[in-house]
Amino acid sequence: MTLSKTQGVACAATILAALALVLFVINVGLVLSNQKTQKQLNDRQQQINAGLQVSNLNQQLVRALGTASVANKDDRIKDLLRTNGITVSQDKPGASNTGPNPARADRMMERAMDRNAQ
Repeated sequence: MTLSKTQGVACAATILAALALVLFVINVGLVLSNQKTQKQLNDRQQQINAGLQVSNLNQQLVRALGTASVANKDDRIKDLLRTNGITVSQDKPGASNTGPNPARADRMMERAMDRNAQ
């Protein structure tokens, strides 16, 4: 059985149309999958951003507690910080700054925060 030229063209067009429909369905599936993945990634990013905000607040609280413990000579606050891996120290006598060394305290607190994050 031989097909006429018109029937062959019609058959080829039908096959190409079916292939285009299959590709369209696959494309729709991929788009939906990508949207779902994008939403999951956006949710994770929001959690990370919220965690950074909390981390900044935690560092400020630790600095305030460290400063208060040195200024008020409060050993209970120092012990509380020490149990959480944070060492509070005061400048040596004769140093130009009579209060705690903020740069050193910041570095120690950052190291302690890094250890706690792990």
